[in-house]
Amino acid sequence: MKHWKQFAAAAWAAASLVLAREARAENVDCRDVTSGTRLTRLSRDYVMRCAVASSMAVRAEEKGARAADGRRTAAGVALPSNPTLGLTLGMPTDPVANEANTLYSATLSQELEIAGQRGARIDAAEAEQKMARSRVLVARRDVVAAALANYFDALAAAEGQRIARRLTDLAQALKGYATARAQIGLSAPVDAVLAESEAVQLTTLALEVDQRLAETQAALAVAVGLDPVAQRPDAEGTLTPMAIPEAALRMRGVRADGAVVRTPEIDAAMAERRAEEARARALRRSRVPNPTVSIFARRDWIQERAVGIGLSFPIPLARNNAGEIEEANALAERAEAEAERLRRETRLRVVQAAEAFARRKDAVDRFDPEAVRKAEGALEAIADELATRKLALRDALVMQRSLIDLLFGYVEARRKLCLASVELARVTGTLGTLEGGAR
Repeated sequence: MKHWKQFAAAAWAAASLVLAREARAENVDCRDVTSGTRLTRLSRDYVMRCAVASSMAVRAEEKGARAADGRRTAAGVALPSNPTLGLTLGMPTDPVANEANTLYSATLSQELEIAGQRGARIDAAEAEQKMARSRVLVARRDVVAAALANYFDALAAAEGQRIARRLTDLAQALKGYATARAQIGLSAPVDAVLAESEAVQLTTLALEVDQRLAETQAALAVAVGLDPVAQRPDAEGTLTPMAIPEAALRMRGVRADGAVVRTPEIDAAMAERRAEEARARALRRSRVPNPTVSIFARRDWIQERAVGIGLSFPIPLARNNAGEIEEANALAERAEAEAERLRRETRLRVVQAAEAFARRKDAVDRFDPEAVRKAEGALEAIADELATRKLALRDALVMQRSLIDLLFGYVEARRKLCLASVELARVTGTLGTLEGGAR
């Protein structure tokens, strides 16, 4: 009993955590995307939720899911066809005893299915529903992954621009230093040329960083449904990778006989196989003739009234559905082969993504944050020391190139780690369970 209480308490805590996360996610309002409100900054939660909300690919798959729901409703109708009511009314052309009485007949007919065709159709429709919902999940997952990649690219570009501002100041200091030294004859002409060349390279690098930032902001705006011509908001946050569950991190050691990660693509292929198998069953059962039950009432020309019941069967001579059944079986086998291909491909992608994430994390760990912080300060100090003649030009050129490589290398390593975390979350099927609205 004690264990059951502990289990119930744990379940309640987990449910509370999920509800709290959902409540926080619901606070993100995506209506600004279509209302025309000008946005200045986009958080990670906003990007994840609103990329899904504004995606035409997701919307198209959701319409496909609605169509599958309609097919399921149609398959659940109890009768294979509508009842048929036949009425006749007439007069005898040679009435008996000169009496012209009205002749009539009424027949109510209904076709019935007796071989379980309805159940097979329902099975096929439900499998199509599953397939359509899996495709919606695929579209949502891919949209969120692409949006997060744009988000992290924009964050990295913004950090690069912050470094590039220091490069612009350093380029101006190099120009001033070279000009001043050349004017008073304290430096060789080649030093001035060297300083001018390095200043041009630094300015060009800063321009490239600015261009990269503009491109990533435009891509991020499109990802959440904004007009990149009118709005290019900044990404809000830090270059911090997605929180990957420990189970996903252990996938890098997965064995060949281990359990494969279930993905929406695999679910869709398996659902397609079940749908085609159910369609084949329905076609085989449709070869059983459907009887038609009739109830009639009539009055004939000799004034005889009669009521009764009739039963008729079609004769299945020309149509045996052999071609359609063969097609459905072949499509089911193709879907099974596709599912197996996706299983193998998924296993490979999981191992590759886990290894890539581990390598990217090792690369980031090689950078000492304190050393990076000091490098930023040293880059700023170079310009001041050049201005005060405390540092030789050639020493400054060597130092600044090393510092620039370190700073941009640190930003690039963190960007690649963030992208690797997105890919690992995508291939392991955990992207939809992370923070935000990628459900």
